[in-house]
Amino acid sequence: MVLPNAINFSDNIRKHAIIVGVLFTLDTIGTFVLFATWDRIPVPPEHSESFKNIQNVLLYTGGVSLLFTIIYWIGFLKRVRLCITVCLVFVVLSIVLQVIGLLGAMIELSIVNTIIMLIVLGINGYVWLVLVQLRRIMLNGFITDSGQV
Repeated sequence: MVLPNAINFSDNIRKHAIIVGVLFTLDTIGTFVLFATWDRIPVPPEHSESFKNIQNVLLYTGGVSLLFTIIYWIGFLKRVRLCITVCLVFVVLSIVLQVIGLLGAMIELSIVNTIIMLIVLGINGYVWLVLVQLRRIMLNGFITDSGQV
C-alpha cells in the first residue's frame, strides 16, 4: 500500500517512532501524576466514594499505560516486531473506545469534550500510522543513515 507523501513517515521513521515513544511516556507520567494529586482535591462527603473509585481507575489505567509504554520501548529499541504489534492492537482498541467517547460527547452537546476527543483521536491516528509503518519497516529491515539496510 502506497501512502501519500504527507502521511508517509518511512524516510525518517526513527524520528517519528521516538515521538510516539515520548507520547506513550508522557501519557503514563500524566496518568500517575493525576493519580498522585487526586487526594488533594476537596470533595464533599457525599461524593467521597465515587472519587475514591475514580482514583482506583486512574491507578489501573496508569499501570496498563506503563505496561504498554515498556512494551513499545522494548519493541523499538530491540527491534522486536511482536511488541510493536501488541502496541498496535492497544492503539486500535483505544481508538475504538475514543470514537465511542466522541459520540457520547456529541450526544451530550458538550463542545469542549468533543474538541478534546477530536484532538486525542488525531494524536492516536498519528500514533497508529507510525506504528503500522514501523512494523512494516521492521519486516524489511531498518534503513541506516548511510542508506543501507
